[in-house]
Amino acid sequence: MAKYKNSIKIFMGIFTILLIALIGPLNFFSHGFYVNEPGADYLQNHYKKIVNLSEDPFTINFSPNKKNLVGLDIYFNEVPESGSLDIQISDEENKIKDKTEVQLKVIPSKGWYKITTKAKYIPGKKYKIQLSARNYDFAPSLVKTQEPFSEENIHSKVLICYAYAKPTFRAAERVLFILFILSAYLFLNCKLSLESRLNRIKKKIAICLFLTASLSWIFAFNSIDFQNTDNLNFDGSSGLIKNVYEAEKDGVRPSTDAFGKLANFGMYFYKKDISNITDNKWNDGYSRKNASIILKNTDHTRRYSVSGNYIKFSNGRKYMIEDVTEDEENLIISLDAPMILTPEKEGNLKDAFYCNEDNSVMEPLDYYAVMIYPSQYGLQGKVFRFLSKYLSFESFGFICALSMGLVLSIVILFIEKKYNMLMASIFYASFALSPWIVRFAHELYFVAFTWFLPIIVGLYCSINVSNKNSRIFSYVLTVITITVKCLCGYEFITSIMICTVSFLIVDFFKAIFEKEKERALLIFKTIIFMGIAALLGFFIAISMHAYLKGNGNYILGIQNIIVQDILRRTSSGNLNHLDMIYWDSLNASIWEVLCIYFHFKTQVIVGIDGNLFPIICIIPILIFVVDAKHFRENIESITLYIVFFLAAISWYCLGKGHSYIHTFFCFVLWYLGFIQVCFYIMIKKLINLVVGKKYESFDIKHSVE
Repeated sequence: MAKYKNSIKIFMGIFTILLIALIGPLNFFSHGFYVNEPGADYLQNHYKKIVNLSEDPFTINFSPNKKNLVGLDIYFNEVPESGSLDIQISDEENKIKDKTEVQLKVIPSKGWYKITTKAKYIPGKKYKIQLSARNYDFAPSLVKTQEPFSEENIHSKVLICYAYAKPTFRAAERVLFILFILSAYLFLNCKLSLESRLNRIKKKIAICLFLTASLSWIFAFNSIDFQNTDNLNFDGSSGLIKNVYEAEKDGVRPSTDAFGKLANFGMYFYKKDISNITDNKWNDGYSRKNASIILKNTDHTRRYSVSGNYIKFSNGRKYMIEDVTEDEENLIISLDAPMILTPEKEGNLKDAFYCNEDNSVMEPLDYYAVMIYPSQYGLQGKVFRFLSKYLSFESFGFICALSMGLVLSIVILFIEKKYNMLMASIFYASFALSPWIVRFAHELYFVAFTWFLPIIVGLYCSINVSNKNSRIFSYVLTVITITVKCLCGYEFITSIMICTVSFLIVDFFKAIFEKEKERALLIFKTIIFMGIAALLGFFIAISMHAYLKGNGNYILGIQNIIVQDILRRTSSGNLNHLDMIYWDSLNASIWEVLCIYFHFKTQVIVGIDGNLFPIICIIPILIFVVDAKHFRENIESITLYIVFFLAAISWYCLGKGHSYIHTFFCFVLWYLGFIQVCFYIMIKKLINLVVGKKYESFDIKHSVE
């Protein structure tokens, strides 16, 4: 067998490359006969004349506009019972691509007849269809319409449609299939190779690819649980990203000229087709008393409504802007017109343009409304705005799901390395079966994978805490990952920061109880430096946000962030400075908020009812009490339980105002580690009871060799 291993590996490599090529760039697999037939109304309204077929070929020139042309769909007006129809398709060089003969008796009169073709056609290349009838009682006929129905037709108005096969796999499915294939290839390659460091690395990559692909599949397609996740709706938040995408596609964004650095915010609202004002002073946006118009006060209108610019109306008339009066909602623009303007004469304001004197710059008038979302820097908005140049909006959700799958796979692998396979398996199952993680994974506003990046750094640091270079590297990564998280939003930041150092805290208490003073001191110093790095990342993000929110004034920006964002989300806000909608959240007690989050609206994970969550929280405590005589041996599990519990509730307490209002998404904090630890403690205890106390394969390993 050994002498054939290299041949088998070569064959597997070639097969893998071919399979990836067929699934990936070639998109080889397709199915169906999809055609867009017009309804009966179209023929009735666009009918022009009849075209009779004879023995002389009737030619229709066409050019496919996409891949996988699989047939024709021809509308016949009248067809005799006898005779046959020859159909031939050839290219520009008159090389025959396909040819078939159809008995006329099978073709319906005044109906569609579908013809399949097995030939391959290149989009954009010209082909011709030749139709000729033989041995008929009377000539079969086609229909010509007033204009071509099919875009593929070239100078032909014959009513014919073109059928295409659809790709069997969606783009996201193809990507994930490729990951599965690569994972299988690497795993089998490892089995056929001798044990080595390179082989171990390939095996870890194979496992990581498999975990990423399987989790991403669940996140992207919600293939396990619809019942729970359908009730979790964050469309309002993700709508901000859609606003950014649509505005970018329309070439509209906050102005850098009029607002300076404000334009660097990555998130904003975008609305089209603003209605014009009509009341006793205004007639569809036109003043009833003088030569003025009124527009909504938006970034776009403020940029171009400047004295000296011109407004050109749909009737061709152009007037200079003399003066602009501004309030919170509207701009009143005075023009140098000699008379009162009316919509009947000048046209709808939506059809008017800003321009300069020579008409070289033309911008729509009040067609766009772009309103900044200033509560965060909006890094994700900037990234998606860039990607919108190359990708569709639908692909953004998959990018988030794939990123989440990769990040959580790394978390799972580090958990296995630091602890054991049981805990890693529980983390995997909890991520895959949690309705909250699955729902958040593909959300564009939250970009939830950024929550776990600092946690990965914390895990890495705890595993390599004895290595000085690794510690320094961890400090740098902590600054970067916390900064990135905060630039994408401050939600849950206290919980994420605590989770970043949670594993180090657990190691610290374990070292204390095991009387490893030097190790405990090293870990304590590391926790301090990691905390400082996390705070530094937070303040870097705050400073970048403050510069924008204060329009270049750091002090003003920080004041705005404290009053408008921080105090509003905590219990420290002044009710005199806040809208009434926030009063209940600030008046609520911390106990009231905590009680909310012990009553799940969904299942905890698939198959476990949300009403059982309080019991899931209590059972580990009972296990600790029963095993009190083994307190020293259980210190690691006890500390894990306490630290992750405190991490979750830290946001519920410190961000009380936010947590009280946003109950539709804050439950996800329990899944940063607390629920996994609860399941781990219960399952480990059950295994020890069943197998016996001497069974130690699930005992937690030391984090430092």
